[in-house]
Amino acid sequence: MCCPCFRSIKERLCGGEGPLIGIIGIGNILYGDDGVGVHVIRRLKECDLKGVELVDGGTASYSLPVHRYDRLIIVDSVKSSHHPPGSILKFTKDDILRSRVKGTSHDIDLCDYISALEFKGEAPEEIYLIGVVPENLEPMELSLSERVESVIPEVIKLIREIVGAWMKGT
Repeated sequence: MCCPCFRSIKERLCGGEGPLIGIIGIGNILYGDDGVGVHVIRRLKECDLKGVELVDGGTASYSLPVHRYDRLIIVDSVKSSHHPPGSILKFTKDDILRSRVKGTSHDIDLCDYISALEFKGEAPEEIYLIGVVPENLEPMELSLSERVESVIPEVIKLIREIVGAWMKGT
């Protein structure tokens, strides 16, 4: 359950009922596809997602407000030698803790961070990392590659499915 200090956030977002859900987009928009998480958050702000707090995490690391949520989705670019650029990968909290999943160029190690929050009893009950395999990570490239841009609607659909299931209590 979320901390009492964040009760007003929960009441504002959820009317005091149901889990407090956060979606954090991570990425550096100055490095092409690395900024996919931030771009997804910007698109989600155009949607009507009730009971959800959207956070542009930029390249922040241990200052992300992960502990404030009961349920959390993190969107980031994820390097993979096994999947082609534009692939969408979904990891659970257990996947993250077991495999040491990392983003691309951020100083955050999700495994270490979530492990520390677990130790302190502050980790969200459920966490998903939705990773998009980048194609272009060139410095000063302000737009996403066509391949990564084209999968954003699929990422948003996946996020809506996860949030919908959480809201229904499944």
